[in-house]
Amino acid sequence: MNKLSTFIIVVIATLLIRCEKEQPITKTFKAKFVAGMCGQIIIEILDSNYYDKGMNWTNSSGQLYHHVFTVRNPCDLNPSTLNVGGDIFDCVLIASPDKTNCITCLAYMETPPKTWNIKVKK
Repeated sequence: MNKLSTFIIVVIATLLIRCEKEQPITKTFKAKFVAGMCGQIIIEILDSNYYDKGMNWTNSSGQLYHHVFTVRNPCDLNPSTLNVGGDIFDCVLIASPDKTNCITCLAYMETPPKTWNIKVKK
């Protein structure tokens, strides 16, 4: 195979992989603050149109969660204004966070492997 053919195959493969990357949704949806500690936040999607953006996840204690994901940008949220296990809010998935650095503690909490950046809408 010559260099041009190899180059074309690599470019096509790269484009196909990029096309399959899951995209954030730009519409607002209802969500619930399920759990959070030290910058590790679990959100449950309440809008059935967007369940595919979350996952069903069981923690090591056997607790099953439906349609959840981990917040990738905890610096953009203010968990002190949200009550764990009860507060329902509108949010949108965003491509990149507004803030990229903040102080969080070193405590660990299990979280689902699926992650998203979010912005809470008031």
